[in-house]
Parts: sequence; structure tokens; C-alpha cells
Amino acid sequence: MLDSLNMEPFHYKVLVVDDEEPVKRLIVTLLSQKGHQCIAANSGFEALEKIKENKFDAVVAGLMISTGNDQISMQSDFAAL
Repeated sequence: MLDSLNMEPFHYKVLVVDDEEPVKRLIVTLLSQKGHQCIAANSGFEALEKIKENKFDAVVAGLMISTGNDQISMQSDFAAL
């Protein structure tokens, strides 16, 4: 996307969460090449800690990542912060 005032691309701060290292590395690489700042986490618990410490524009998480009971709880936990 381009900023309508100065025609510069937007750069987002993205949290990438996946327990599979190759998948996480690929996502971080692709987003970083587009100019986005990426911070990676290996688990839902680690992601929650990073969210408490940082402000993110987006979260990209693997389907099987959770903070405890299930993936729905992870979404609820993120939303509560």
C-alpha cells in the first residue's frame, strides 16, 4: 500500500508465531524483504510476552499455535491485551 500523501509504502511491525522454524524463517524473510519489521516467537506463550512488551500492527500465527487450551484461547488472550 502507498501512503496517499507522500507515495511511500507502509511498513508494519509484525509478530510471526510458529513452532516450525523453516516456516517461521520463510515468513520473516518474505515480510522483511517487503520492508516490514518482524519479531518472531516460537509459541503462543512467547507471543503473549512479546505482545506485552511491544505494539504490533499484525500477528501471523500458525494454525496449531495456542496459549493453552486451543487456538481460540490465543485469539482471546491477544485481544485482552
